[in-house]
Amino acid sequence: MAGFDDIRIGWKGQEYRVPPNKCMGLLAEIEDVLAPPGSPQSALELLGAPNKAHLTKLARAYAVALRYAGCPVTDEEVYLSLANSVMQGGAEGYEAILTLAAGLMAMFFPDWTAQEGLAAGAEPGKGEGAEGAAPSSGELSESSMPS
Repeated sequence: MAGFDDIRIGWKGQEYRVPPNKCMGLLAEIEDVLAPPGSPQSALELLGAPNKAHLTKLARAYAVALRYAGCPVTDEEVYLSLANSVMQGGAEGYEAILTLAAGLMAMFFPDWTAQEGLAAGAEPGKGEGAEGAAPSSGELSESSMPS
Protein backbone atom coordinates (compact mmCIF):
# COMPACT_ATOMS: atom_id res chain seq x y z
CA MET A 1 0.00 0.00 0.00
CA ALA A 2 1.56 3.29 -1.13
CA GLY A 3 1.01 6.63 0.55
CA PHE A 4 0.23 10.04 -0.84
CA ASP A 5 1.64 11.24 -4.11
CA ASP A 6 1.78 14.88 -5.19
CA ILE A 7 -1.61 16.50 -5.52
CA ARG A 8 -1.61 18.34 -8.85
CA ILE A 9 -4.00 21.25 -9.34
CA GLY A 10 -4.20 23.75 -12.16
CA TRP A 11 -5.29 27.31 -12.74
CA LYS A 12 -5.01 29.52 -15.84
CA GLY A 13 -2.82 26.98 -17.62
CA GLN A 14 -0.33 26.70 -14.73
CA GLU A 15 0.10 23.49 -12.71
CA TYR A 16 0.68 23.66 -8.97
CA ARG A 17 1.64 20.78 -6.68
CA VAL A 18 1.17 19.89 -3.05
CA PRO A 19 3.94 17.50 -1.96
CA PRO A 20 3.05 14.26 -0.15
CA ASN A 21 4.17 15.55 3.25
CA LYS A 22 1.67 18.45 3.00
CA CYS A 23 -1.38 16.53 1.70
CA MET A 24 -2.98 15.92 5.10
CA GLY A 25 -2.85 19.63 5.90
CA LEU A 26 -4.56 20.44 2.60
CA LEU A 27 -7.28 17.86 3.21
CA ALA A 28 -7.97 19.33 6.64
CA GLU A 29 -8.26 22.81 5.10
CA ILE A 30 -10.71 21.55 2.47
CA GLU A 31 -12.80 19.78 5.12
CA ASP A 32 -12.94 22.98 7.19
CA VAL A 33 -14.30 24.91 4.20
CA LEU A 34 -16.86 22.32 3.11
CA ALA A 35 -18.04 21.17 6.51
CA PRO A 36 -17.04 23.43 9.39
CA PRO A 37 -17.49 22.09 12.93
CA GLY A 38 -21.17 21.63 13.69
CA SER A 39 -22.15 20.98 10.07
CA PRO A 40 -24.79 18.29 9.62
CA GLN A 41 -22.81 16.64 6.78
CA SER A 42 -19.18 15.74 6.31
CA ALA A 43 -17.05 17.12 3.48
CA LEU A 44 -17.11 13.76 1.72
CA GLU A 45 -20.91 13.60 1.92
CA LEU A 46 -21.14 17.02 0.28
CA LEU A 47 -18.62 16.11 -2.42
CA GLY A 48 -20.52 12.88 -3.05
CA ALA A 49 -23.71 14.85 -3.68
CA PRO A 50 -22.51 18.03 -5.42
CA ASN A 51 -26.07 18.95 -6.36
CA LYS A 52 -26.56 19.60 -2.63
CA ALA A 53 -23.27 21.43 -2.11
CA HIS A 54 -23.14 25.20 -2.22
CA LEU A 55 -21.37 26.58 -5.27
CA THR A 56 -19.59 29.06 -3.01
CA LYS A 57 -18.22 26.27 -0.82
CA LEU A 58 -16.96 24.27 -3.79
CA ALA A 59 -15.28 27.38 -5.22
CA ARG A 60 -13.73 28.25 -1.86
CA ALA A 61 -12.47 24.68 -1.39
CA TYR A 62 -10.82 24.77 -4.82
CA ALA A 63 -9.32 28.21 -4.07
CA VAL A 64 -7.96 26.92 -0.75
CA ALA A 65 -6.34 24.00 -2.57
CA LEU A 66 -4.83 26.34 -5.16
CA ARG A 67 -3.42 28.68 -2.51
CA TYR A 68 -2.10 25.76 -0.48
CA ALA A 69 -0.20 24.71 -3.61
CA GLY A 70 1.21 28.24 -4.03
CA CYS A 71 -1.18 29.82 -6.53
CA PRO A 72 -2.00 33.48 -5.88
CA VAL A 73 -5.76 33.28 -6.42
CA THR A 74 -8.76 34.62 -4.51
CA ASP A 75 -11.98 32.85 -3.60
CA GLU A 76 -13.81 35.39 -5.75
CA GLU A 77 -11.75 34.61 -8.87
CA VAL A 78 -12.50 30.91 -8.59
CA TYR A 79 -16.17 31.48 -7.84
CA LEU A 80 -16.61 33.86 -10.78
CA SER A 81 -14.86 31.43 -13.13
CA LEU A 82 -17.09 28.56 -12.02
CA ALA A 83 -20.27 30.67 -12.09
CA ASN A 84 -19.36 31.94 -15.56
CA SER A 85 -18.91 28.36 -16.71
CA VAL A 86 -22.39 27.48 -15.45
CA MET A 87 -24.00 30.58 -16.97
CA GLN A 88 -22.40 30.17 -20.38
CA GLY A 89 -22.16 26.41 -20.58
CA GLY A 90 -25.67 25.16 -19.86
CA ALA A 91 -25.48 21.44 -19.12
CA GLU A 92 -21.72 21.48 -19.71
CA GLY A 93 -21.42 24.20 -17.09
CA TYR A 94 -23.12 22.01 -14.52
CA GLU A 95 -20.81 19.20 -15.55
CA ALA A 96 -17.93 21.47 -14.49
CA ILE A 97 -19.39 21.50 -10.97
CA LEU A 98 -19.63 17.72 -10.90
CA THR A 99 -16.09 17.37 -12.22
CA LEU A 100 -14.77 19.88 -9.68
CA ALA A 101 -16.44 17.95 -6.86
CA ALA A 102 -15.03 14.65 -8.18
CA GLY A 103 -11.55 16.16 -8.38
CA LEU A 104 -11.75 17.46 -4.82
CA MET A 105 -13.01 14.06 -3.68
CA ALA A 106 -10.05 12.38 -5.43
CA MET A 107 -7.66 14.34 -3.23
CA PHE A 108 -8.94 12.44 -0.19
CA PHE A 109 -7.84 9.07 -1.56
CA PRO A 110 -4.10 8.47 -2.01
CA ASP A 111 -2.48 6.58 -4.85
CA TRP A 112 -3.34 3.12 -3.55
CA THR A 113 -7.05 3.62 -4.35
CA ALA A 114 -6.35 3.40 -8.10
CA GLN A 115 -4.09 0.40 -7.58
CA GLU A 116 -6.95 -1.41 -5.88
CA GLY A 117 -9.34 -0.56 -8.71
CA LEU A 118 -11.24 2.24 -7.00
CA ALA A 119 -11.87 5.17 -9.33
CA ALA A 120 -10.73 8.37 -7.68
CA GLY A 121 -12.22 10.88 -10.11
CA ALA A 122 -11.30 12.56 -13.36
CA GLU A 123 -9.52 15.75 -14.19
CA PRO A 124 -12.03 18.39 -15.24
CA GLY A 125 -12.22 18.72 -19.00
CA LYS A 126 -10.10 15.64 -19.64
CA GLY A 127 -12.49 12.73 -19.12
CA GLU A 128 -10.57 9.91 -17.49
CA GLY A 129 -7.44 11.94 -16.84
CA ALA A 130 -4.51 13.07 -18.91
CA GLU A 131 -3.22 9.58 -19.66
CA GLY A 132 -6.47 7.61 -19.69
CA ALA A 133 -6.33 6.60 -16.03
CA ALA A 134 -8.22 8.14 -13.16
CA PRO A 135 -5.87 10.46 -11.30
CA SER A 136 -5.60 8.98 -7.85
CA SER A 137 -3.84 11.78 -6.06
CA GLY A 138 -6.16 14.65 -6.77
CA GLU A 139 -5.13 15.79 -10.22
CA LEU A 140 -7.39 18.75 -10.88
CA SER A 141 -7.45 21.79 -13.12
CA GLU A 142 -9.80 24.55 -14.10
CA SER A 143 -9.62 23.59 -17.76
CA SER A 144 -13.38 23.09 -17.84
CA MET A 145 -13.95 26.62 -16.58
CA PRO A 146 -13.51 29.63 -18.86
CA SER A 147 -10.90 32.17 -17.82
